[in-house]
Order: sequence, then structure tokens, then C-alpha cells
Amino acid sequence: NFVGDNIQRAPLRWQKLGLEWVWRILQEPLLWKRYLVDGLWFLRLMVTKVLPLAIYQKMLLRKASKGISIKINNDAPGGNVELVISGSAIIESGRLLKSSCRKILEQLEASPSISINCSKLDYIDSSALGTLMLLKANIKRRGGEFGLFGTSPRINRLLRLHGVDEFLLEQ
Repeated sequence: NFVGDNIQRAPLRWQKLGLEWVWRILQEPLLWKRYLVDGLWFLRLMVTKVLPLAIYQKMLLRKASKGISIKINNDAPGGNVELVISGSAIIESGRLLKSSCRKILEQLEASPSISINCSKLDYIDSSALGTLMLLKANIKRRGGEFGLFGTSPRINRLLRLHGVDEFLLEQ
């Protein structure tokens, strides 16, 4: 609309005060509905995902064990490779998790099958979740199977609050 000269830019004072959106609503009254809907969606996202995740993470980090242990088991049933993660998978331990995933990818065949055992996992942060998501995408691209199992209700809730539960837990 700015290009078509239908709408004028807000006065400089309005722009400096961050009120250009109010000017746009005055120029185009139909925008208030879109801004209202966008604002409500943003508020819903904050109340149902962002704030609960921030609070829950703070609570879990206090209780979580320090450090991580990762074991690669090449003798898992059915020819699978099993990655056993224990402790807290946090950004500080990201290198260990990434190198373990890289090691697994290097030794796997054309259609790999990997299971991630999370039964002893206390906590997982977004960086570790990102690493697992990349691992799953890489395995799927090769035509393999990826499974996350043994997750506690606490880890399931973290996955859900991060919005990755359906992606990581699907078979």
C-alpha cells in the first residue's frame, strides 16, 4: 500500500515512539482485526508454551544431575544401534552428544536403524533436542528408522512444551 500511494507513512514523531502501527490502523481501519487476531495468537503462545517452558526448565535444572554420559551400543537387538543418554543433555555437553551422533552416522550402513534410550535422562535442553532432530532427519533421509524410547513423563512434557514431541516420538 505504501508503493501504491494509498497509505502515507506515519509522522516521524509517531515512528520514533513506535506507534506507526496505530497510524496504520487509522489509515486502514480493517487492520485492527488482523492485529487483534495476531496479538491474541501471540498471547496464547506466550501463555501456553513460552512461559510454562521457561518456568518448567528452571525447576528441572535445579533438580537435574550435572554432566552427561553417552554410550553407543552396537549390539542392540535386531541389528539396531542404541544410543544410551544418561544425566543432563545441556548446551555445555553438546559437543559430546554431537560427536556421538557423528560417530553413529559414520558407522551406519545405507538404511540405518537407531534407538535412543532416554530412560536415565534427567533433563534435555533445546540444543540437545536440535541435535537429536538433525540426527533423525539424517537417518530418515538414508531410509533408516529412528526411535526415542524410555522417556519419563518429565522429558515428555519438555518435548511437548518445545513443540517437538510429535516429531521425535513418532516412529
